[in-house]
Amino acid sequence: MNARAFYFLTLWIYTLLLLNQNGTAQSKLSYAPGPANFDTARFAHIYFLRDLPDDFEHNWLGVIINDNNGMCVKADMNRIYRVNTILTGPTLFFTHIDNNRESITIDLQPGNNYYVQLKPVSRPNETVAGELTLLTQSEALARIDAYAGAIQDRYCIIPFTPHVDFVDGDFNDTVFWYADKKHRYYFRMLEGWDFIMRSTLRTIYGFRNDLISGTYSEAGGLLYLPLTKCKSEQDFEKYCVNKFIPGILEHSGDSITNYSIETINSPPGITYTKLIRIENITWQAKYKKGQPFTVRSAYTVFYWTNERRKGYSACLFESERGLPSELHAMETIEERVKWCWNSFSLKKWQ
Repeated sequence: MNARAFYFLTLWIYTLLLLNQNGTAQSKLSYAPGPANFDTARFAHIYFLRDLPDDFEHNWLGVIINDNNGMCVKADMNRIYRVNTILTGPTLFFTHIDNNRESITIDLQPGNNYYVQLKPVSRPNETVAGELTLLTQSEALARIDAYAGAIQDRYCIIPFTPHVDFVDGDFNDTVFWYADKKHRYYFRMLEGWDFIMRSTLRTIYGFRNDLISGTYSEAGGLLYLPLTKCKSEQDFEKYCVNKFIPGILEHSGDSITNYSIETINSPPGITYTKLIRIENITWQAKYKKGQPFTVRSAYTVFYWTNERRKGYSACLFESERGLPSELHAMETIEERVKWCWNSFSLKKWQ
């Protein structure tokens, strides 16, 4: 094999290694939920180490905080997570698998680091338990120094409806959702979002933590749209401009301050896709001084038809709401929704 052939073979193998389960090359995204301007000095930091191999490589291990008040991490094997929390004082962390509950209590103080080993283990009664072991700093730092991957940041979401994160099929953080009687949508969510709410019309991920900010929140996911007939891309763009963009305003008095629209790639089976960026002002909720909130959002709005030529439309979106100083730049929000969109696929039911 000559050098040129070897180069392309190596490149092909590397590309295969990057492919996610939907068959799409998925780049790494640097992301942590929360406002752009929060003060990180107030946080305690808990490192959860699941860096050693175990017998459950295809399953994540969830650590719950303070008696079902929130899941602070979903730990995959060969990963290290740093959970940043503004909680202080004795704080309970536990796992709950097959009715086996394992817990530890840590006296959290701002600015301090704590280290917990996570390990799912088999029990003699053919059940599984998620062991938590508090490590010394020297032992933990030695393992962190030897770890080749990137440490992933998480921010505790409190309060939190218990156990809504344990949804069948989301063990790989890939969401599937109804598209029609024969098809489903698949896409990956942002790594920092562990909260899932499902309803008839949407799948939502959200971040809201009043301990961090009383004004900032994030939302994202899949939203169904009413467009069922579309003959051309020009008709689709007219729908986006004349119907979709005005329709994002929630209340009278809200106003769009800026928007843009462009055509982007469509995965197999999707006919038309537009990337729409919108900034608007909402008076639905106001800061205590009477200041309205700013909303920055990025949407991939798409349309497709099934084998019987029936049309369907929806959008994948990421959105932030709060004071202007709390919001990330539109380019950052766009990067996040594109990351999710690059994993998107339309598949037949299996």
